[in-house]
Amino acid sequence: RLSRRRGAVAAVVTGRDDASLITAVRIALAANEDLLLLVPERSRKVREEVIGAARSLGIAEQRIRTRWLPTLSAEGILHALAGCPERLVVLDRDVLAADPDEAIFAISAHCGVPVLIVDGGGTVLEGEQAGDEAHP
Repeated sequence: RLSRRRGAVAAVVTGRDDASLITAVRIALAANEDLLLLVPERSRKVREEVIGAARSLGIAEQRIRTRWLPTLSAEGILHALAGCPERLVVLDRDVLAADPDEAIFAISAHCGVPVLIVDGGGTVLEGEQAGDEAHP
């Protein structure tokens, strides 16, 4: 059961052209909500790039928050979202290449919010081999 009707729009982002970033910014603006960017590997460069991209899409810097993702995995996403009152999580389908259905269910069930999957060619979860197909 979905529990939150207000709160930040969270997005797992791997770069400034990430489809989840663009989608999350548009939703946050339309819903008049803050934007929470989950950035992998404590990358300051990626953090600054995605904040700049979000600002260029029209969201004010004071409405943008970031958290570090310890790993690009369902567990890493849940860890980064701990204690955060998000209302929606936006992910690129390719980030969940290992088992997208299981990861989506785990995130949604644990957080009590919907997970919106976008298809934009992101980074594959830890443990996936180069050349493995992300999805059929």
